[in-house]
Amino acid sequence: MRLTGTSVVVANLNREVAGIEHRSKDGMWMALAIINRKAGYYTPVDTGNLVNSRYTNVHERNGKIVGEIGYTAAYAPFVHENTEASFRKPGSCAKFLERAVAESHRWVVQVLKQSGKV
Repeated sequence: MRLTGTSVVVANLNREVAGIEHRSKDGMWMALAIINRKAGYYTPVDTGNLVNSRYTNVHERNGKIVGEIGYTAAYAPFVHENTEASFRKPGSCAKFLERAVAESHRWVVQVLKQSGKV
């Protein structure tokens, strides 16, 4: 799984996932779905463009299964990092993707470990 950002949580998850051998594409899709669902809840909504620009992708790179999650809206990084903003949607917050990763960390690792034991 590859998540961009400087968060310690993201770095720890990337490191832990890299150590899981025999990751499967199905397991990676399930892990990304866990994060994606939480990210959708925390993503601020004004017009719906940002939340609807979420994407997940699973591919193989250098013989390893890699998962990617993010937003295609050009302004996503600015909204994500704006800790001074007040958000109207209940539950939304800055650092919405990092928060989703932090809260999903345990489940993501568990799903990937179980899917790798095939």
